[in-house]
Amino acid sequence: MGMLHNRQVGIIGYTEYGRPLALNLRDSGVDVIIGNYADEQAVQALREGFPTFSPAEAAARSEVLLVATPNALLTTVFESDLSPFLDVNKTLLFITADAGQAAGLKLPPDIDAGWLRPASIGEALRESYLRRKECQARFIALQDCSGRLNDTVDALAQALRVLLTPS
Repeated sequence: MGMLHNRQVGIIGYTEYGRPLALNLRDSGVDVIIGNYADEQAVQALREGFPTFSPAEAAARSEVLLVATPNALLTTVFESDLSPFLDVNKTLLFITADAGQAAGLKLPPDIDAGWLRPASIGEALRESYLRRKECQARFIALQDCSGRLNDTVDALAQALRVLLTPS
């Protein structure tokens, strides 16, 4: 978890992917905040003890962003809430979008970005973590400007207890 030590991880979307990711990372000692619009998912994140902000504010506060929004909202959330806060110090990982959709976004040229898709979702992802079982996850690097993307993803995979398989 060395690459995540003292790095703020923001999960954008407290969804069927975002919630178990947040819980698993927090249980592994990672500093996690949630970026979600004001709705029942945001209330649930607050109730479960997560600092919760708008997606834009979470993007501004985080060095590592895991984007777990529904595919239908991805482009809008990316363009209006995340893009203004993406700079050279950010790592952006798309969780729920298909790799093609994520690769089709206009990424700033100086950030690290990738696509990470655990094979299990929702409660199955949480249960495998709690039972100390690794589940599979596919990973595709979209751009590695810092040369540290793989190290960050490896640290996340270790904290989440997922086994990476390249795509």
